[in-house]
Amino acid sequence: MKYRQILVPVDFSKYSEKAVDYAAELALRDKAEIVLLHVATLLQSHLEREFPVYDLGQFDAIHKSQIEEHMQPILDGLKERGIKASPQIITGYAEADQIIDFIDEYKPDLVVMGTHGRSGLTHLLMGSIAEKVVRMSRVPVLTVHHEWEFERTT
Repeated sequence: MKYRQILVPVDFSKYSEKAVDYAAELALRDKAEIVLLHVATLLQSHLEREFPVYDLGQFDAIHKSQIEEHMQPILDGLKERGIKASPQIITGYAEADQIIDFIDEYKPDLVVMGTHGRSGLTHLLMGSIAEKVVRMSRVPVLTVHHEWEFERTT
């Protein structure tokens, strides 16, 4: 199958970096476009940044530029490799649900996601965003394991 548009949810972790790398290889092969999707969640902001934000309007105003700054080097790296890429930033309360809604609306040919490889209690408490997306997506989802390595072709 030849892909035209590949969606890659990114959370700026080393796991999503691997997903971007894998998607880039597919995009080079098929001359596909990559859409980088970052879902900014209120809970994540509150826990990770210790900044209590209680409404999405306030959240958007504060964090959008920071997210764009994190996304720009990824976009630049893809552009340097000759890959057309575009960013999408959405806000919400549940990352997996937001990703599924985005998939349903934009209908990419493929979703490539990194997995954190959580297990046991951590998996039980935090759940798996990738697992839910795989179960709920109406398009194919390729997950890239957190230990995956490859040699670049270009």
